[in-house]
Amino acid sequence: MSFVNSFQSLVLMQHYPAKTMTTSNILQLLIPLREIEHLTELEVGEVFVARTYRTSALKRPMPLLNFCAKQLLAVGLVWMVGMIPVGRWVEGNYGSIDDHQQQFVAINSSIDLTIITGWNLYMWRRRKRIKTLLRLLDEVDKFNRIIQSVNVVKELSVARGEAANPDKEVLRVLQLTRQSLLSGLQVDRLLREYQDSHPIQRSLIQEIETNLADLQELRTHQELDDYGQLIYQACQIGTSVYKELRELS
Repeated sequence: MSFVNSFQSLVLMQHYPAKTMTTSNILQLLIPLREIEHLTELEVGEVFVARTYRTSALKRPMPLLNFCAKQLLAVGLVWMVGMIPVGRWVEGNYGSIDDHQQQFVAINSSIDLTIITGWNLYMWRRRKRIKTLLRLLDEVDKFNRIIQSVNVVKELSVARGEAANPDKEVLRVLQLTRQSLLSGLQVDRLLREYQDSHPIQRSLIQEIETNLADLQELRTHQELDDYGQLIYQACQIGTSVYKELRELS
């Protein structure tokens, strides 16, 4: 994507914010992976992001199991690929593999360990290069969990025979938080691609500052209702996004 196209997309985002959501379709505020991939122009998964991994995801059982399974699969593939050339080398230098199984296993294991270790070091170095993006993705996960929680509170309200939907101020807080996260993802991408995109960067950060101020004001109206803690968490996300981008810039 060219710099001009990136600028145009940011201008459109600023002048045409996310469509207004009604309280009945609150789950539409969720930020899906396909939208994140569109904004970051990177392959984003639950565990792996742009040929590196998310350490925060590895704290959960299923992603950790997924990561370990892929590591074991990689070890097995490297071992199988190395069997033929290593076997021929052992036969050429020591004789029959049947008589020198220890040498074969030692050599193939050393090659296997070296390749896997090198690949993991490569992923670790890439992780350092996109550490801000990884932190923003953690905030996106928190936001999506808040949306799910708001929906649960709404369902419980229905069960109690109370007002079924969160009020407009709660919805506004969630929309502002979502907009700040999307702006943050775009700022991070532009700073990775263009070192001279400071005018656009400052414009979006100012927008996030405005969103944060609005969040703090709306939060004072929601201290005592069922959504009070969720509103507080949303404000914390907005603050974290702002701090991350200020540090990055």
